[in-house]
Amino acid sequence: MVFNITEFSNYEVTKGGIVYNRHHKPIRRKWIGNNIYTCIYYINKKKRFVRVDKLVYQTYVQNPPYDYELEHINGDEANCNLENLKHIPLNKKE
Repeated sequence: MVFNITEFSNYEVTKGGIVYNRHHKPIRRKWIGNNIYTCIYYINKKKRFVRVDKLVYQTYVQNPPYDYELEHINGDEANCNLENLKHIPLNKKE
């Protein structure tokens, strides 16, 4: 199953973490630091690198928490499958 990404209407993402452009071609992913990112272009042709795991989580989870971090359950940061992602609320400073 593939869903459009809310913030980027020309792109789709699968539950397995594969991001497609509007021509249904998969977009390359690359490591930046400890996470996997993909390059997405806005309509005005500005590009943005976004985390693939966050795209998957925000697309498939209804009402995701506002302030959170994601943990990969099996410890493999390259596995961006929805079933491998668990959100961790961030502690707010008082």
